[in-house]
Amino acid sequence: MSKTINVCLLGDIESNQSDLIRIFTNSLCDWYNDDTMEINKSYKYIYYKREYNFILSDTDISNKNYLDTIRQSDAFILTFSLTTKKTGENIEYYYNLINENRNKKVPIILIGISNEFGRFEFNIADIQRMKQKLGIPYTTTFQNDSNSITSAFHLLIETIEEFENRELNKRKKIESNMQSLSLSQSQSPTEAKIGIHGITYTNSNKSSFFKKLKTNFGLKKHLHNTHT
Repeated sequence: MSKTINVCLLGDIESNQSDLIRIFTNSLCDWYNDDTMEINKSYKYIYYKREYNFILSDTDISNKNYLDTIRQSDAFILTFSLTTKKTGENIEYYYNLINENRNKKVPIILIGISNEFGRFEFNIADIQRMKQKLGIPYTTTFQNDSNSITSAFHLLIETIEEFENRELNKRKKIESNMQSLSLSQSQSPTEAKIGIHGITYTNSNKSSFFKKLKTNFGLKKHLHNTHT
């Protein structure tokens, strides 16, 4: 069964997000939609015998409709160029932009794109700090290496599936707790024992029980005083 996923790419233009889509298209997929204003295409992709239909939107935030794309997307790819350090400056801004315009958490991954071999303005420590700050999965891709692009989309699928399984388990736990609460509320009052003569009482008759107990106690006290 095919699964359709709306994916939004966000990042500065220098990171060449469109190259990511182009390489993904040429090496792995059959595309069947024409370009739209936001370079929006649809791709079919098989991963572990399951078919995924990716609808990729390379979003330009200068487009006044970009917030609509963010609100309608199922998952996000944040991109920056490993060869141009200034492209990483707005990653946190994009991350916050997503969370501010969604009423619930969504899967997000971070991709560092290398447009050239051997020249990097980001080092390992820079990337590690960015990963820890955002708390999202990260991978590196190379413009001329289709295998690295494949790995990036594998990471995206795995992140989405893990996220959805986690949300499903949360819902199941909530439903189970609600059912348990509903069941306990619908049951008749439970009987409880007290340690005087092994007498039992329920929530409905405990008031009359304690009234009788008080009377009997008073009577026994009176008889005791009389005999003494």
